[in-house]
Amino acid sequence: MNQARMPETYPERIRLNDELHARPPVALWPNEHILYLALVNTSGKRLQEEVIIRDLCDSLGGDSCPTLQGNNIEFDVAVNRDVCQGAPDGLRFRVKYERHGEFSSWWFFQQTESTELSHPPEFCCNLDRWLHHLPGQLLVAMNIRVCQAERIPSVHEISPYFSGNTVIGSLIAHDAGAAFTDFRIDATGRTKMIFMNKAMGSRQAGRQLQALVEIETYRMMALLALPEVQESFPVLASQEQALIDVSRQLAAPAEEDTNEQTRDLELQQRISKISSAIEALSSSTQYRLSASDAYFQLVQRRIGDLHETNLSGIQGFGEFMERRLVPAMKTCSAFSLRIRETSHRVSRMSQLLQTRVEIAREEQNSQLLASMEKRSKHQLHLQQAVEGLSIVAISYYGIGLAAYVFKAMKTMGLIHDVELATGIATPLVLLAVALMTRKIRNSFK
Repeated sequence: MNQARMPETYPERIRLNDELHARPPVALWPNEHILYLALVNTSGKRLQEEVIIRDLCDSLGGDSCPTLQGNNIEFDVAVNRDVCQGAPDGLRFRVKYERHGEFSSWWFFQQTESTELSHPPEFCCNLDRWLHHLPGQLLVAMNIRVCQAERIPSVHEISPYFSGNTVIGSLIAHDAGAAFTDFRIDATGRTKMIFMNKAMGSRQAGRQLQALVEIETYRMMALLALPEVQESFPVLASQEQALIDVSRQLAAPAEEDTNEQTRDLELQQRISKISSAIEALSSSTQYRLSASDAYFQLVQRRIGDLHETNLSGIQGFGEFMERRLVPAMKTCSAFSLRIRETSHRVSRMSQLLQTRVEIAREEQNSQLLASMEKRSKHQLHLQQAVEGLSIVAISYYGIGLAAYVFKAMKTMGLIHDVELATGIATPLVLLAVALMTRKIRNSFK
C-alpha cells in the first residue's frame, strides 16, 4: 500500500510532540536504593555531562552506551559481579539524567534484595570516584530507600531511622503507600527519605516518588530568591525612607533663603536618583522572584498529586510546607509587592514634581511676556514722542525755508507782509510733514 505524501512538516513538530513524553517517571523495583542529585549552574556543560555518562556506562560493562540527545537519557545494566563483589545474580543498576531549565538532575537506582530499612545504601559502582566531577553546584542530594511493605509503620517505629529528628510523612496515593523524611541534610550532605509501596504498581510508584523528589527540588529552587530578598530589603527600605523625606519636603513650604523653584529642581534630581536605584533593584531581583513563584506553584501542585492522608502524630507534606515554606514565599511576595508599590510612588512623585516645575516655568514665561509687552508699549510711546519731535523739527526747518521764499516774494512786490504769510504757512507745513511721516511709517508695515 502506497503511503500518501504529506505536506511540508513544521520544523519544530517532533520537538513539540516529544515534549509531552519528556522526563517520564521510572518504573520502580520492589526494593532499591536511589541516589538523587540536582545541580544548578550547569548551562554550557553538555559535553562534560555526556563524557561522565559514557564513562559510567563503560565502567559498568554496558553493551551499548547511549549518546546524550535532548534533555533526558536513561539506561540500565545488569550488575557485573566483577565490578561489584558478592552481588547476587539478576540485580540491575540504572542511571537517569534530566536537564531542566535551571538545573540538571541525576538519578542512580541500585536494585537490592534486602527489605530492611536500616540497610545502608550501597551501589555496585564506585560513585564517589566520579560524582565530584559532575558539572555544576549541588543543590539537592537525597538517599531514598524504596521497599515493599505489608503494613505502614507508626511514627515511633520510623523515627529511629531519622536519628530522632522530627519526621514528616503521610500515606500517599489514596493509602496505597507511604513516604517519610525529615527534610534535613545529614553528615554525608544528603537528605534521607523512605518510600514504602503497599499496593501501587511500579509505574504509579515511580510517579509518586518523582512527585516527592520534585517537591524537595522545587522547594529549594523556590527558596533561591530568599537570600537575595533578605539582602535587598535594607536597600529597599533606605530608598523608601529617602522617598518619604522627599515627599515631606515637597509638602512643606520652601525655606526663606531658598527659591521654591530651585527647591523643586533639587527634589526632582533626588527623585531621579531614587527611581534609578529602585529600577536597578527591580531588574536584579525580578527574574528570581518570578521563578520562585513558579516553583512554589509547582510544589503545591506536586503535593496535590500525592493524594496524601495524614498519619497520627506526623505532619504531612502539605501541612509541613504550609507551615515552613509558605512564610518564606510570603516574604518574597511581600518584597515584590513593596518594590512595585515603591516604583509607583516614585513615578507619581516624579509626575507631581514635573507638574510643579512646568507650572513654575509657565508662570515665569507669563511674567516674561508681560514684561516684554510693557517694554514694547514704552518703546511705542517713545517712538511716538520722537516722531512728534521729528515732525516739529522738520516743520521748523520747512517754515524757515518758506520764510526765505516769502521775503523774496516781498522784494518782488508779490506780497506785502512776510510775517503774515509765514504764520499762514506754518499749520500747512505741519500738516504736510505729518501726512508725509505717516505715509512713510505705513509703507513699512
